[in-house]
Amino acid sequence: MSTSEEVSESGEEEKVVRISMSLPEGLLTSFDNTARRKGYFKRSEAIRDALRNFILESKWSTNENAILTGTISMVYDHEVRSLVDKLTDIQHDSGVLIKASLHLHLDEHNCLEIIAIEGKAKELKSLSESMISKKGVKTLKLTVLHTAST
Repeated sequence: MSTSEEVSESGEEEKVVRISMSLPEGLLTSFDNTARRKGYFKRSEAIRDALRNFILESKWSTNENAILTGTISMVYDHEVRSLVDKLTDIQHDSGVLIKASLHLHLDEHNCLEIIAIEGKAKELKSLSESMISKKGVKTLKLTVLHTAST
């Protein structure tokens, strides 16, 4: 194992540790192909991002009080009776969790709603679960982009 210095995302110098790992060849080939398609020029950068996402997901899935920033993205059929009213009520009842929303008409039946959210993990999970459970919501994804230090 060897070390060097590198500037972190926050602009501070951070010690970088070089490691060695063993992987099945097929897994590494798939990872490299995916990294290239996503525009990574260095494998180590792609691995660092994958590790950050792994850690981020672990933090918010195991700490209900973690403060999260992210989005709820959902596709729903706006012609399902009273669905739009129910989703609007849920959003209004959620108060400070919802920071902004974007509504797009996909076709004559389907809408895409992207909602910027911030709050405790348990509250955001509950919010997303209350929306996906409504008849007419076709897909919903809760995406966490940041956790505040707790």
